[in-house]
Amino acid sequence: MDYRRTCRIPAAARQLYELKHRAAEYYRSNGVPRRIEEALNVIFFSNPDDVYGALANWFSEISKTPVISRMTVKKVLDGTGQSTIQVEILCTVQNNEKSMSSVVMSAGSEWTDSIISDAAETNERKREQSVEIALKWIKDDLDPLLTGALPTEQLKIDQLLSNYFIEKLEKDQARKKKEREERVNEPPPPLVPAKPATPTKKRKNSKGKKSPILQKPIPPAEPAEPVLKGSIAIGAISLAVAKAGAIVNKTPLYLHVASLKHKQQIARKMAMPLPLVTLLSCGKTTSGKLNLMKEVIGIPPTGLTIRESIDVFMALQKEIAVLTDKLIKAGDQEQWNNICNTLSSKCYLVAEAASKTIVKHLKSQNPSIPRSNGLVLKHIDETTISDLIEVFQLVEGENMITIIGSMEEESSEDSLADVAVGLEARFIKLGGLIRGERATKYNRLLVIEEEMREREILGKRRKHTFPYYADKSQTSLESNSMPSEEAEEG
Repeated sequence: MDYRRTCRIPAAARQLYELKHRAAEYYRSNGVPRRIEEALNVIFFSNPDDVYGALANWFSEISKTPVISRMTVKKVLDGTGQSTIQVEILCTVQNNEKSMSSVVMSAGSEWTDSIISDAAETNERKREQSVEIALKWIKDDLDPLLTGALPTEQLKIDQLLSNYFIEKLEKDQARKKKEREERVNEPPPPLVPAKPATPTKKRKNSKGKKSPILQKPIPPAEPAEPVLKGSIAIGAISLAVAKAGAIVNKTPLYLHVASLKHKQQIARKMAMPLPLVTLLSCGKTTSGKLNLMKEVIGIPPTGLTIRESIDVFMALQKEIAVLTDKLIKAGDQEQWNNICNTLSSKCYLVAEAASKTIVKHLKSQNPSIPRSNGLVLKHIDETTISDLIEVFQLVEGENMITIIGSMEEESSEDSLADVAVGLEARFIKLGGLIRGERATKYNRLLVIEEEMREREILGKRRKHTFPYYADKSQTSLESNSMPSEEAEEG
């Protein structure tokens, strides 16, 4: 009988051996031993006081890129006390969830102020509906859509947001078309016989009185461009992602936007946008008439810094007490043409009220406005950062000035300053030097200007030149330009 001695390993020891084997394979496949050896060598020769802090910093540089874990959204108030939304981006950073960015964005251009109480109540109701729909979009659809996405992939995320918005827009248009068809098929209401008009005696003109002079009728203002309710969610998320991407890349937001625009890291100098400061405001647009002049805006010389420009206009605003006769209270296209013929060689003329939305500019691929120097572009509604970049490149190709403007319904969000700098806007229009929500943006401009000076990337501005309009086509005549002003470092 052949007896064999069998060596049996206890189950607990075998499990421990297998566990150690799996651990070694796990760390080897992730390159941990090699990375630890490299880290220890680097830190030994650098000899830091805080060894564990140095190790933490070293490993944080090779950790996985943060991904979006979820978004939160809530209803808040903007600078005018109107309802809007606040979007927060949370990311998984080194296995922990961390709040990366937060944005408060004002509701869009459809909800305009009105002197008619019924219209004002209707606008307020529409605004509330838009905010509620935006809350639902984000909670139900957009949060799961972007979960797991990299906040540094701005263009990819903007495309997802745009596709979502287009789908919602097409559904809304189909619904409205169906409603119109149903109304057409409805039987007409019964006709009510009209009462015969009571004959009246004609009154003869009194002696010494002249017959009324026929006045040229003022054309009605174009109707407000409809905005899909809930679209504010798209623009707010896009900006929040841009802020989160800048934090992940450890770069200021304005440099992050600039790198998105140029599709590479910026190595050249950039000029600060000039602040356009409102000196005189001519009131809000009223129903039933066109206001030819909305505001008088001061433009500082290109050689002034942001600080010097603000100081100049602070002093100037204190001295202004009354409006001058250059001011025009009402007018039409003919009067606008007269102003262009008289003043276009001396100042910039921008028809802000006639500017189309960014979406319309992208559809038409034609940013030109008859007899206007440039466009006031605003980040509202479904507008993404990618949309802004595309429109800026379109406008710059037409040799027009680019102006980033803020909404009347402002918030304390200061990212608009970073966006304007990153897009290399010629001007930024924030309004007067009052109100806290404007002060935050001016203060952010001051910080950016100082940062760019320290980084040695603060470039020079272009000089002011004012094209003279001989007709609807814009012809730049150097002889009619502003006296030569050398570009100075801003």
